Amino acid sequence: MEINVIVPSMGESITNAIISNWFVNDGDFIEKNSPLYELETDKITSEVNAEVSGIVHTKANIDDEVEIGAIIATIEEKEIPKDFNVESKRPEIPKDNESIVKKVEEVEEVELEKDKSDKEERKKMSPLRKKISQRLVNAKQETALLTTFNEVDMYSLMKLRKEKQEEFIG
Repeated sequence: MEINVIVPSMGESITNAIISNWFVNDGDFIEKNSPLYELETDKITSEVNAEVSGIVHTKANIDDEVEIGAIIATIEEKEIPKDFNVESKRPEIPKDNESIVKKVEEVEEVELEKDKSDKEERKKMSPLRKKISQRLVNAKQETALLTTFNEVDMYSLMKLRKEKQEEFIG
C-alpha cells in the first residue's frame, strides 16, 4: 500500500514552504517515525518524520517551494527487512583518542581540498533568512542613527590630575 507524504500545516498564516533537506534518497528504506525531510518557512524550520516504514519515492527536490497540503513523496509501505541494520547507517565511532585525531585530520584535509577547488557557490536564500534580512534593512532605513562627537581640550585637566595625584592617593 502506498502512503502519500503531504506537506503539513505549519501555522495559520503559512501557505508554502521550501524543502531544505531530504534525510533519505529516492528508493531508500525508512523506518516509521524516522526523520524524512526538513521544511523551512519564513517563520520556522521543522523536521517531518515518516508515518510508516517502507520505501520512499520522492516527488520534490531540495530547494523546491511547495504548498501546504502538496504531495511531495510516497512511501511504499513495507515491514522492516531482516537485513536492515540501523547501526550500519551511523558513522563508526573510534574507541581510542589516536583514531579520533586521525579521523578529524582526514575530515579537515578533505575540507581544505574542497575549499581550494570550490570557487564560490550561490544558493537560494531560505525564507527565514529572507525575512530576517528584510527586517534588518527596514530597521536600518526607519531608525534615526545619530553620532555626536564632542571635542574637548583635556590638557588642563591632565595637568591638574598630575599635580594632585599624590595628595589624592595618600
